Amino acid sequence: MSWLESSLFRASGSVLLCLTLVSCSGTTTDAGKELAPLVGTWRAQALVLTNKANPSQSVDLVKEGVVFTLSVLASGQYSATLQAFGQTLPEVGRIEVSGNQFTLTPTSHDAPPTTGTWRFEGEILVLTGDTEYDFNWDGIAQPATVYFELYRHTL
Repeated sequence: MSWLESSLFRASGSVLLCLTLVSCSGTTTDAGKELAPLVGTWRAQALVLTNKANPSQSVDLVKEGVVFTLSVLASGQYSATLQAFGQTLPEVGRIEVSGNQFTLTPTSHDAPPTTGTWRFEGEILVLTGDTEYDFNWDGIAQPATVYFELYRHTL
């Protein structure tokens, strides 16, 4: 994986991804009730990365041409894709929700879980968390915050 792909993949914050998953059935639990508002397919209208060391340094990857899609199933599975510069970076895993906190645990590759917060602003799903991104393109990622604005997407 190139450093650009790696940076974009980390930028996705592992919150990142819309592959079609086979629908799963199961019983509704308290965890399922907490997850229910997030179930569906979402597409980013903003994916903003901000350098923690220099908050004036920020980039909206959607404005740069990146397409990010996230699908969440009631079973607790998620899939995401980040499409950028002719590359598609997919991720599949499990999502857990507790209050306004979420944890994404990838199962498609070896990566640590990603945590963050979620909320709705009207019909827009807002996800925030920590990640890394190479702001100066020197091959070294800096600590960053990530802010997603996602709208419900119908295929």
